Amino acid sequence: DVAWELKGRVYRIRELVIAAVAEEQATYTRGTDTKTDKRAFQTIEIIRTSDVAEMQFGTATVVIPLGTMHSHHGEKNKIVWKLIVRGDIPLFPNVHEEFEFRVIPRGVS
Repeated sequence: DVAWELKGRVYRIRELVIAAVAEEQATYTRGTDTKTDKRAFQTIEIIRTSDVAEMQFGTATVVIPLGTMHSHHGEKNKIVWKLIVRGDIPLFPNVHEEFEFRVIPRGVS
């Protein structure tokens, strides 16, 4: 379950998008540099709205598809799930926030 509340001048936001995103991260070393490649492989849109009332407060239930990979933190590879909140605000810096959350494998409590 996801709930949000925006305060302030919410009417300035043209469009609000909240999505759950699964991202694969692979860390490798090339010479003396360590790099991490990131690639989103699953995006579940929770809300996309231009309605100020829907932006100010809302709730939703996110269903992770059954065959989708759960969170994983290995030495050089990770599967990271996060909520991404984006708001398009003309003439001002846009909203872009990310919040990690954990998806556990089915059958694990």
